[in-house]
Amino acid sequence: MAQQIQFRRGTAAEWAAANPILAQGELGINLDGNRLKIGTGLTSWNYLDYTAVFDVIVQSPTAPIVYPTFANASGTTSIGIASTGSTSVVYIPSSGNLGIGTTNATSKLTVAGNLLVTGIITATDFNSASDIRLKENIQKIDNPIDKIIKIDGVRFDWKSDNKPSMGVIAQNIEEVLPELVSGGESKTVNYNGIIGLLIECVKTQQEQIDELNRRLDELPKKRTRKSSK
Repeated sequence: MAQQIQFRRGTAAEWAAANPILAQGELGINLDGNRLKIGTGLTSWNYLDYTAVFDVIVQSPTAPIVYPTFANASGTTSIGIASTGSTSVVYIPSSGNLGIGTTNATSKLTVAGNLLVTGIITATDFNSASDIRLKENIQKIDNPIDKIIKIDGVRFDWKSDNKPSMGVIAQNIEEVLPELVSGGESKTVNYNGIIGLLIECVKTQQEQIDELNRRLDELPKKRTRKSSK
């Protein structure tokens, strides 16, 4: 048989002044913010963290959104989470960081998984993860020119707004470099991978140019040797 437990209630000021040690499992309610602390039998009120508070907003009968918010011992909210199914959004007011699909928001916006944006993103710079410690099976791209010749650079208009643009076609890239293409019905391209291919193309072409220049430099010498005979 479970034991019956008591709970106490009071304002934040009353709790702070009394600072009692709640018995293990005893409930203490802060009437100012409708927040709850659960006793441990060892820790006084002022050092106990608040338990999660859940606010439920129903968008439709089948799609509720639950907002649990967590507070530390001083009552300051540290993390807020909104959840629909398996998707989570985490906001940390103390740092101002927002996480999507992760509880570890280490920057102003941290996204775990794929991010699809319809429209234009403007930024001063974009930094892509590229540390060698994140990679394995590193190999130079072989036959880069053969690959780049099979890729078409195209001009086109976006169907959504008729805005003209330039780039590549995912299905074309998929035939040559399938590892750079993601998605099923609507395909996306990793343009950073194309940059690596272009770098190797330039290097290969430069080697060819250097070899041609070496041969051109040899021509006068050959002519001189022939004329001296």
